[in-house]
Amino acid sequence: MTKPARRTQAERSEETRQRVAKAAYEVIAERGHSAFRTAAVIAQAGVSQGAMLHHYPTKESLTLAAIHYALNLDRDKSLKRANRTGEDAPATLQAMAQDFRAFFIGNQFWVSLDITMDAAKDASVAPEIRAIVADARKPVYDLWAQALMRCGWDSRRAQHAVTSTAALISGFAIRTLWNDDAGELERTLADWLTHIETQTANA
Repeated sequence: MTKPARRTQAERSEETRQRVAKAAYEVIAERGHSAFRTAAVIAQAGVSQGAMLHHYPTKESLTLAAIHYALNLDRDKSLKRANRTGEDAPATLQAMAQDFRAFFIGNQFWVSLDITMDAAKDASVAPEIRAIVADARKPVYDLWAQALMRCGWDSRRAQHAVTSTAALISGFAIRTLWNDDAGELERTLADWLTHIETQTANA
């Protein structure tokens, strides 16, 4: 029986980094960023304090790792969904809306929002958070725009459809803090997608 190849030091180090980042995300998801404590992350990750500090020497760096993990949690799934679309605009719009719902209604969005609202009060952290968000979400939005362009849409209308649909769904996600009405989201989203499709067809 062939023995599995031994992992390199770099591979073990990266595994620890990812384990700590995942633990930080899970702790914030459970307790909120305002109650975020490094001791809880150490316990959740099952690593020593020294190992955690080696990779994330400050609480701010650990916070950034958590938001990076949250935003990239399902990014590969989003990219695959966008790449699987054909040249049917209505079907592509529906797939895009479902992908955005999976992200904005999911736990990763709430963790990201919690971190952003709390940690971004620190002027030194806010630009880094914006950079992480752009790095994680821009490729997703770009691919959905390209998917619509494969359906014959021009770049401007495709970009508008992507950004406006994302804004609509994220707005409804935040609205659930006060009024959890999934039915209203479904009705509004259906009307919006029909409007986008009709507007493009008549352009």
